[in-house]
Amino acid sequence: NLNTHTANKKNPHNVTADQVGAAAKDLSNVQFGLAFEAASLPSSASWQSVCYGSGKFVAVAYSSNKAVYSTDGITWTTATLPSSATWKSVCYGGDKFVAVARSSNKAAYSTDGITWTTATLPSSESWYSVCYGNGKFVAITDTYNAAYSTDGIAWTVTALSGAVNWQSVCYGNGKFVAVGLSGKAAYSTDGITWTAATLPSTASWQSVCYGNGKFVAVARSSNKAAYSTDGITWT
Repeated sequence: NLNTHTANKKNPHNVTADQVGAAAKDLSNVQFGLAFEAASLPSSASWQSVCYGSGKFVAVAYSSNKAVYSTDGITWTTATLPSSATWKSVCYGGDKFVAVARSSNKAAYSTDGITWTTATLPSSESWYSVCYGNGKFVAITDTYNAAYSTDGIAWTVTALSGAVNWQSVCYGNGKFVAVGLSGKAAYSTDGITWTAATLPSTASWQSVCYGNGKFVAVARSSNKAAYSTDGITWT
């Protein structure tokens, strides 16, 4: 009849309340998540940074010319950067992987994560972090300079908001956001002009990323983290 038809549309498999309760009980002790499994890189090195783009994971190593790539994050293959340097950070955007090095003016770019070409940053400094957003690569130093590039090849220098040992930069929600060791943050809508912001404490803020509507930063040698929806006001 009509009542039975309507009920079956709402519950097409005719699941009873008792069955739902039994299923919930069976799952009461289940913890959902992903288990990490070990994978091996091709060689031992001071691996510093990893990113994903164009179907590949790419990692770079410190004090060497080593890079590696993987299509699945499990099996890795060696690649060679253009020179031995203190490669610190790698990112993907604009159809390129881009890496920057500390204590030098060295950068490198690759369209496939395998074959790399030299690029030159505006000055020889400790380039600490690079990210991509809104059509630009942005790199920061651990002093007071930053640089931006639309192609990862030609770079232009700009100034961050004071010398505060900048450590990490990311892009999200229309802003580049950088964090540093002295409880300081900075943000920019174009990667060129930067404005100071303040994190909730003077911890050694080490890394920042963006996702699901929030910037999140973490600090080393502590249990401190901070979040912000706009990169300006932090909690």
